[in-house]
Amino acid sequence: MYAQDQDLRVISALGAGLKADPTRLCIGELDNTKNEPLAIKLRYLLRKQGRACTGITTVYSHEKPRGSLLPLTDEQEAAPSDFGILEHMRLRVLPVLGTMPALFGQAMAAFVLCELAGQSLQPVAVVIPFPIPFLLGRLQMARLLGKMHTLPSGFSLLLLPCLIFLLTLRTPPSTPKALKLLPPPALPPSLPAPQEGLSRNVKHRLLQHLRNRERATFQNRDT
Repeated sequence: MYAQDQDLRVISALGAGLKADPTRLCIGELDNTKNEPLAIKLRYLLRKQGRACTGITTVYSHEKPRGSLLPLTDEQEAAPSDFGILEHMRLRVLPVLGTMPALFGQAMAAFVLCELAGQSLQPVAVVIPFPIPFLLGRLQMARLLGKMHTLPSGFSLLLLPCLIFLLTLRTPPSTPKALKLLPPPALPPSLPAPQEGLSRNVKHRLLQHLRNRERATFQNRDT
């Protein structure tokens, strides 16, 4: 907040807990991160105070968190102050792989040195598969600040088709039509159909007789 008020250029590191893949590190703005719970919380607090989330450069990992906090025991839930190391600090902490904070620091140092030397970097942005939350966040922030004119030209034209695309995704798929079952093939008119109420032995003989007549009919046709 102080850097925004004083128009200072800063770079900040986001959470390294529950992350282990060094190839997922990225440099980008706070309002365009992926798989970063700390950034989500910061954006919520900043927008709640009416502040913009743009122009804040961060180093983060877009790797999905590999776990979560362990649940508290019954004794810890009953008296959490007796188990805490510091006052008003949660009892559980996220595990951090020792190499990840070092990688975050090296990335920030490289970014700052290149900026001071006039060799600005062009970080590759992470492609977020669904840009609707990002677009809506920009639009909501501009309304809160009363700076609708600061939005890029054509922003509203881009937002409308994205919203239409969102609605098409949420429409339930059409139910498939019921399959029509074909009736069983009818016997040739020359062959008598088996009658109901006959005994099992009579039915068997009648069916055998019908098969023999049908086989003889096909043989005569072939000859």
